[in-house]
Amino acid sequence: MGGVEEGQADMSRRARRRQARSSEIIGIAGVVAVLVVGFIVSQAVGDTAGLAAFTDVTVVPMDRERLLERRTVLVRGDRIEAIGAADSIRMPAGTTRVDGRQKYLMPGIAEMHAHVPGEDSPAAVEIMALYALTGATTIRGMLGTPYQHELRRRIESREILGPTLFTVAPPFSGNSTRTADEARRKVREYWAAGYHVLKIFPPMSRDVYDAITSTAREVGIPYAGHVPPEVGLRHAVEERQSVEHLDGYVEASRGDERAIADLARATREARIWNSATMDVWKTSWAPDLWTSFAAVQSSSTSRARWSSSGPKRRWSSPGAASGAGRSSRCACVRRPWTLSRYVTGFCRPFIARAPV
Repeated sequence: MGGVEEGQADMSRRARRRQARSSEIIGIAGVVAVLVVGFIVSQAVGDTAGLAAFTDVTVVPMDRERLLERRTVLVRGDRIEAIGAADSIRMPAGTTRVDGRQKYLMPGIAEMHAHVPGEDSPAAVEIMALYALTGATTIRGMLGTPYQHELRRRIESREILGPTLFTVAPPFSGNSTRTADEARRKVREYWAAGYHVLKIFPPMSRDVYDAITSTAREVGIPYAGHVPPEVGLRHAVEERQSVEHLDGYVEASRGDERAIADLARATREARIWNSATMDVWKTSWAPDLWTSFAAVQSSSTSRARWSSSGPKRRWSSPGAASGAGRSSRCACVRRPWTLSRYVTGFCRPFIARAPV
C-alpha cells in the first residue's frame, strides 16, 4: 500500500505542477494578447483623434509591484488619456472598444539591442511582426543595414505589422573606416541618410574614433556601441558614447570594486546610456560556465570545439574558470555580477530609456 500511496501522491504533485504551469501560461497569454491587440488598435486608429478603450482590464503598471484590477484605459492617438475604474471612464461615441476581462494590459517592451535581418533574409518581415506580437513595440536595430529604412517605411505606412524601429548605421571599425577624413565623411552621409544612431565597433584607432564623435556632435547624431581597446572606456565616457554590453568596464576596472564604483559614478555624471544585455555576460563570461559545460561534455574534442567558438574561445582550458590560462582581456573577471550591481545601481535612471 505504501508504494501505491506514494505513486498517487506523486501523480497529485505532477497534476498540481501542470495546473500551475497552465495558469502561468494563461496569465502570460493574457498579457500578450491584450498588449498586442492594443498595439494593433493603436496602429489602426493612427495618430489623429482616434479613440480606443481597453475595458474591465487588469493593468500592470511600472511604478511598483502591483496590479490595478477592473480598470478602463482610454487612449487617444498615441497617448493615454485616462485610466480609472471600469465604470468611471466616459467613452465618446465611435470609441473602439477592446474587452479586457480576464486579461492584462502592460506597457510595450523596448528591445534596445535588436539585430534586424538584412534584405537577403526571407524572414525579415515575419520577424518584425513577431517583435510586435510578443510585446516589443519599440526596437533599436543595432545590426546596422540600409534595409532598416525600408522596413521602417513599411511599418510606418501600416503596410506591415512591426514595432517602432530606430535605425542604426552600418558599424564603424578599423576595417571599414581607415582614416579620420573618411570617418567624418561617413558620419555626414549617415546623418543625411536618416539614421538615428551611429555604431562603434573595434578595432579602431583613437584619431578615427575622435573624428567620428566630434563630427557626430556637430551634426547632432548620437553614437553607441562597443568600446575599442585602442580608445578605452574612460575616453569613451569623456566623449559621452553610449555603451553596449557594458563593454570596457571590466578592463578599465581591473577587477577592483572601488574602480568599478568610480567608473559607474563617471558614467552617471556623463549622463550616457548603457544597454547592458547581461544575458550575453551570463552565457559568455560566467565563472562556472566551463565547469557546467565540462560536466556534460567529457570528450576533449567537444571541449576544443567549445573553446574555439565565438566569444567563448577566450576560455582556453578548464583551468580558465578558476583563473589559470585566461587571456588578458578577461584576466580580472572574478565576480562579474559586481560590475552589473554597481553600474545598474548608479545608472538606473539612464539605462536604455531612449533610442541612443
